[in-house]
Amino acid sequence: FHILALILLAPLVGSLLLLPIPTYGKKAPSSGPAIPAKLSWMLQESPPVFWGIFFIGRHLYSRLTQPDVAHASFWHLLLAVHFALHYVYRAFVYPFKMSPSSRPVPLHIALFAFLFCLLNGYVILGLLLSSPATAVSPRDYGISWSSHIFFLGLLIFHIGAWGNRRADRRLAAMRAAPGPGTVRRNNYILPTGGMYNLVSSPHYLAELFEWAGFAVATIGLPFTPYSVALDRIAISASAASVLPSSLAGVFSSAEWLLPNLPTISRVALAFWLFAFANLAPRAWTTHTWYREQFGNKYPSSRRALIPYIL
Repeated sequence: FHILALILLAPLVGSLLLLPIPTYGKKAPSSGPAIPAKLSWMLQESPPVFWGIFFIGRHLYSRLTQPDVAHASFWHLLLAVHFALHYVYRAFVYPFKMSPSSRPVPLHIALFAFLFCLLNGYVILGLLLSSPATAVSPRDYGISWSSHIFFLGLLIFHIGAWGNRRADRRLAAMRAAPGPGTVRRNNYILPTGGMYNLVSSPHYLAELFEWAGFAVATIGLPFTPYSVALDRIAISASAASVLPSSLAGVFSSAEWLLPNLPTISRVALAFWLFAFANLAPRAWTTHTWYREQFGNKYPSSRRALIPYIL
């Protein structure tokens, strides 16, 4: 059901974010209930951190107390830690790098983000550490196409995480000590340097890299055919219990979305699609705002999200 919800919500959220209605960030409305930006980020991004503490703690405790029972593999645990650490940064590090002049976040936006992170964190971490995967040690994993895919995904994830933090540091440094050639308009600066020379929102591009890498890494996780079969049975039963029979058949069909992959991979890919639908319109809105604010001072070659393309 989570996969279906992400896929259906993606175009809806993307379309709403493209409407010329001030909703967030620099275009946030000045009236209506709102939460201070730093507090909002801490609250809305924190649920996956606490889900991570819960699921990772439960997994480790179970390994210690029930060593003879098959658990999710070391690789599942490693990927779960990466997922949770992303939100540790977003909830408890990034807010302290934000501009003091950041506008308050409308209450309904903060609430939606909180609920999304609450549900998405539960589903992804729960699938990673409660899945019917066989116990595979690092030594047993060996060198195979599966392990190559997994480490390729982790590499992409780390490139995205590095780019995300570098963009945040660059912007924070420019705010703290703007150079002599820094262009200002209404308390805002024109970002330059690094990926800011190519796109208006390099942090959004980097985050999409992170989640693309995460999705690729899930494809390389060590699952056995038996565990995938159990996974499908569980999904079919879940769909049948909450959806009309006609829709449940579509949802649980092995052909409907990448049938040879475990559910965690399909969830991760649907999450990336939702993230793109959320971040791409924001990048375009930010790009348009910068061009309006800075006029001919804004580099004409700079794109919104994808260098030289979009």
